Amino acid sequence: NEDVDVLIKNASLIISGSLQEAGSGPALDAWVNEVPVILSSIEPHLDQLSFFNIKCHTFDPMDIADISAKMLYAVTHHDELAADSRKASQTFEEYTWTKAGMKYLEIFKKHLEA
Repeated sequence: NEDVDVLIKNASLIISGSLQEAGSGPALDAWVNEVPVILSSIEPHLDQLSFFNIKCHTFDPMDIADISAKMLYAVTHHDELAADSRKASQTFEEYTWTKAGMKYLEIFKKHLEA
């Protein structure tokens, strides 16, 4: 875990090109560390962006031209993407493990009382 944390914190850009997954842990780790991110436009990634209201460039993971264009954009507009990641990082200041645990507790209590 420490090695991955060091890699993410020192990265210039995180590219999550997944075709299928539940969300994007690498993107979350990157945003917390203010590292720019571009994501494949799969539904879980789009849901994550929408839920957290994060501005992030996406690409069609099945379209090599779109992938190439978004990677070039990320390199040539690094400052813009870095600003987006700084804003995303501020979003995550309000999310803590304690708050997440309390939300789970609310859900469990709700269903136990039903």
